Amino acid sequence: MGIVNFLNSPQIVAKFQKICGVEGLPDQMTADETDVTPGYMGEEQYEKYVKVRDTENYVLHGRYKNNNSVKTNDLQKEGVPPFSSDDSDSENGHSRGKLYKITPHKIRHKWVYFWFKFASFFGDEEFYLTCLPFLLWNVDTYLMRQTVIVWSISMYIGSVMKDIFQWQRPATPPVVRLDVDFAQEFSLPSTHAVAASSIPFTMAIVIVDRYQVPAEVAFGVATVWCLMTCGSRLYLGVHSLLDVVCGCLISLMVAMVILPFRIQIDWFIQTSPASPIVLLALCLAFSTILYPAPEIGNNTRGDALFI
Repeated sequence: MGIVNFLNSPQIVAKFQKICGVEGLPDQMTADETDVTPGYMGEEQYEKYVKVRDTENYVLHGRYKNNNSVKTNDLQKEGVPPFSSDDSDSENGHSRGKLYKITPHKIRHKWVYFWFKFASFFGDEEFYLTCLPFLLWNVDTYLMRQTVIVWSISMYIGSVMKDIFQWQRPATPPVVRLDVDFAQEFSLPSTHAVAASSIPFTMAIVIVDRYQVPAEVAFGVATVWCLMTCGSRLYLGVHSLLDVVCGCLISLMVAMVILPFRIQIDWFIQTSPASPIVLLALCLAFSTILYPAPEIGNNTRGDALFI
């Protein structure tokens, strides 16, 4: 359990964020973490900004004071984003009416932020619904059939594990949480990491076998893809290193079982008259009555059905 506790430590995530230039600011809802300057009682200080309690208004203080309110654009120029979100979350990982807040923070390297936000896209539904069908219809149907088999099975296992283990996301503080898009889901494993390992590496294996593409190039691109997306989960503060490692291991184990039989599986799917009935029955069964996890009330089960 020592290695598990180490990999699951929020300190690792916090250190990674600090290296990448993410600075946590005091939470306006936590009085003991607030730096109140004399003469500004009821107001909270964020470097040169003072946020008035129970409002969304900011003013300048000290040598910066000019009796003018601070506009949103001014905050964004300084790397201070909005402090809250309307997304909901609760202590057990799913929505029960508790206001879920983006952790107050300052971003020192904006290009790093946008880089990891872009990398996070490769594990989002928008990517699955746009890029994967495009490759299927316009590039290589065989390549994408092989890829989708490994990806869909891996993602299903990952989604089920979330609801079975019900592990919480990294604690804030010390982690600075920058993303609330998947706040209703549990943490272990990272399905972004599942997608980031199953899709590019399966594609690399099939491409090397099917085309005259150097293995170094194919697997190099796959490695960069995987590291980018996995790193985004740490940078955005939504997963621990353990979540990411487990997600990659799931894809590895599924690939080791499926890929040796990928030709036979593809042949059955494409040629057998029983294929549509078998696939439809399996998808419906494992997404509904055979879903091996309790009803939690979040959207993980819906994601499994989508996959």
